[in-house]
Amino acid sequence: MRENRKRLERAERMFLKMLPKIDKIGRRCFHGRHDADDRLQDLRGLIWQALLRCIESGNDRFTESTLIYYACRQVRSGRGLCRASTASIDGRRAHDVGRRAVTMAEFIDPREDPADIAAFRIDVPEWIAALPASLRRTLLAILQAGPDGRGKDIAEDLGVSQARVSQRRRELVAHWERFTS
Repeated sequence: MRENRKRLERAERMFLKMLPKIDKIGRRCFHGRHDADDRLQDLRGLIWQALLRCIESGNDRFTESTLIYYACRQVRSGRGLCRASTASIDGRRAHDVGRRAVTMAEFIDPREDPADIAAFRIDVPEWIAALPASLRRTLLAILQAGPDGRGKDIAEDLGVSQARVSQRRRELVAHWERFTS
C-alpha cells in the first residue's frame, strides 16, 4: 500500500513538472481548432495515464517529449482518456454524422502490419481534416453509402449529378495522392 502511494506521488510530481511543456506543445499542436481546449484536456489525461503505466511497469527510460509526442498523435486520431476510438472517420461522434456512422474499424484489417494500422489511424483523420468542406461531404456520403452504394443514390443525397460525384471521386483520389506523396 505504501509503495503504491509512493509511486503515485512520484507520478504526480513528474506530471506537474511536465505540465507547462504539455500545455505549450498541446496549444501549438491544436492551435486554431474549435475544440482545442477539449483536445488539450484529452492530451493531459492520456499523458497522465501513460505516465502511470510507465511507473507501474518500472520503465524509467522515457522522455517527456516522447510521451507528449505520442499523446498528441493519439488525440489527433480521435482518442481521449474517457473514450475509445469510437470517433467516426472524420473525427465526429456517431450521432453527428447522420444516418450511419463510418468508423475507422470498418477499414482496418487486423491481419495488417501494426505499423500500417497505426499510420492509417493517424493519416486518414489528418487528410480528412485537410479536405475542403465540399469534398469532405462527398467523401462521407460515399463512405456512408458503403461498398454497394450507387452513384445515383450518392448524387441524390448530395443534390448533385452523377457525373459530379464521379468528378469528386477523382478529386478525392488526387487529393489523397498529393497528401501521401
